[in-house]
Amino acid sequence: MSRVAFTGAMVPGSARFCWPQSGSTLVELMVASFISLLIGLAVLQTVFQIEKMVTLLLATARMNQEAREIFFLLLSGGREGDAYFPGIHGHDRDPTGSDLLHVSGQIWLGDGINGTGIFDGGVSPYDISCLKANDPLPLCSAGGDHVIGKGMVLDFGTSQSLAIHGRTVDVSFQLFSPHLVPRGTHGGYHQPDYMKRFWTSVGMMLSQAPEVP
Repeated sequence: MSRVAFTGAMVPGSARFCWPQSGSTLVELMVASFISLLIGLAVLQTVFQIEKMVTLLLATARMNQEAREIFFLLLSGGREGDAYFPGIHGHDRDPTGSDLLHVSGQIWLGDGINGTGIFDGGVSPYDISCLKANDPLPLCSAGGDHVIGKGMVLDFGTSQSLAIHGRTVDVSFQLFSPHLVPRGTHGGYHQPDYMKRFWTSVGMMLSQAPEVP
């Protein structure tokens, strides 16, 4: 004779009768939704961080490219129409003082009036409002000032303060990415993110006289 087991069957007069439970309770659903929300926020935060990192890498690469172009002109010279900039290589003195000027975010070849602006980085003209002195750019002297330009050069200068036997010239300039400059008090970028300084000491070739070591 075979035996058949019954589970969950109703036995009249028995207090041990119960139905099997299934599904989720409201508390479980709320906990699961909260955990999903936390995971979603973490993923979204990671995406924003990656996007910011990529933006900063592209801005740095662009400034490095701009710097290479500037160094190339300084070292090898160039020509713009009838204006000729000799460059540093092959000359016995620093020729940059009267031939290169910093005007409106650009380095100009010529006198700044009849010359041509170069090295603008392809940026659109900008008008950046200053929040206070040195904020968001070093050119800001007080709140309410405006930095207007159409290039990436914040400053440019040459000197021979560290010249060795008068045969070197020190070149220094600062570049920035205008589109990353914060436009409000809660901007997502800081000066180290959108500003880079470049410096080098370039050797010059002097006429070799017997008394020159």
